[in-house]
Amino acid sequence: MAEIRNIVSESQKAAQKKYDQKTKMVSIKYTPSDMNEYQRLKNYLDSTGQSTNGFIKKLINDFFESEQDKNNAQNIPKDPVQEKRRIKEEYYPCSWIDAESIQFFYDRFGQKAMDEVIKEYLDIVNFDVEDILEGKGCGFDEWVSDIKDRINDNEFQGYTNEEILKKLIHEMYGAF
Repeated sequence: MAEIRNIVSESQKAAQKKYDQKTKMVSIKYTPSDMNEYQRLKNYLDSTGQSTNGFIKKLINDFFESEQDKNNAQNIPKDPVQEKRRIKEEYYPCSWIDAESIQFFYDRFGQKAMDEVIKEYLDIVNFDVEDILEGKGCGFDEWVSDIKDRINDNEFQGYTNEEILKKLIHEMYGAF
């Protein structure tokens, strides 16, 4: 009978070892200075009846479901200059919007809805800006064509290129 127990025990060990090879483990370690946090965790788990493993898996899953990983992982700056540039590029188009307006959407509808509203707003602004730039581009082309005609008509005879450029830049403000 003792032999059967050893055989079962050895087969259980082999099965467990095979199963363990298929799994991955993540662990956390509490140092002596972290004992208050550890005790809070244990008290919470005891009062709710949750397992440590189940609780940690739920926290991790909730983190990824909230897409916080996408918000943070994509833009990890290498230095403060890059971070400042990233923030300016990301938020500059919204710099004329009152913070209270953005906060309203965040408080009322949540982060995803606020991001969606801001994205749509920026799409509208970008469309309008492209339209303006297209018009200004056509105006610039006409202005350059006019300058070519004026040069061919010797209007700038006796002026240096620097003087001509200053005059043209001054005219440019009225042209557009």
